[in-house]
Amino acid sequence: MEREMIIYPFADGEVKVKALFENGTAWLTMEQMCQLFGENEVIIGGLLTSIYAEGELREVDAVKKSTTNYYSLDAALAVGFRVRSHKGQLFRVWAMNNILMHIMK
Repeated sequence: MEREMIIYPFADGEVKVKALFENGTAWLTMEQMCQLFGENEVIIGGLLTSIYAEGELREVDAVKKSTTNYYSLDAALAVGFRVRSHKGQLFRVWAMNNILMHIMK
């Protein structure tokens, strides 16, 4: 099983979130998503509930349940494009730039 860390740097250059990369996707804990988007568990959890309810993602595919739940990159991206925080906005800009960079290669 391939495991490494993907590091997301905040705009100030300080590294804040290290996501687990395993089997082709990144996985973040709820705590990491809260830190990433500058929101609390109630907000992030509510957004995830909406994402699952609307059929954007299936919870069974987006969550690795264990003593600490891990949420897939798809879940983090879906939350990132819904959350209304400054950190969320910075993440969206970063994500779009990186997606475009990979598409252009």
